[in-house]
Parts: sequence; C-alpha cells; structure tokens
Amino acid sequence: MQIDHCCGRYDDPEYKSEDPLAHQLLCSNCNAWKRDKCQACVKTGHRFDAKRITGEKLGWHEGGREYQGTCRGCYLHDSYGKEAYGL
Repeated sequence: MQIDHCCGRYDDPEYKSEDPLAHQLLCSNCNAWKRDKCQACVKTGHRFDAKRITGEKLGWHEGGREYQGTCRGCYLHDSYGKEAYGL
C-alpha cells in the first residue's frame, strides 16, 4: 500500500499539503493507474470520467470533463466520496 496525494497536479498548492485528508491510501497498481490518468488530464485538460468504471453513475462528484483549476470533484481525487460527507 502507498500513501498518495489526492491532487494529481504537482503545481497545485493542495499537492504540497500535509493535511491527512489531502492524501489517500492506494495499492501500487492503483497508484500507477491513477498517475497515468492524472498525467493524461494535465496533457489534455480532460478529467477522468468515472462512468468508464462499471457501476459508477456519475463521471464527477462536481464539475465536469474540463479541468477548471482544481482536481476536486474528480473521482481520482475523491474516489471514496469523503468530500460528499464533509470530511
């Protein structure tokens, strides 16, 4: 298991945060998969669409496909939905 930043953009101030809620626990394969999707978002400006995962009904918790200056709302930033519960 690895501790990873929720935010996948190195230039985002949240990436440098030491707040435990700015991090998530992932297996190494999941972390590599997430890193690949985040790098694609940085390159294209299109956030990962969670509807591509079986059983997910929403592509994003908030926002949409286009990156708008924050990773918040992206499934990869908040895969457990902790923000929806005010954590």
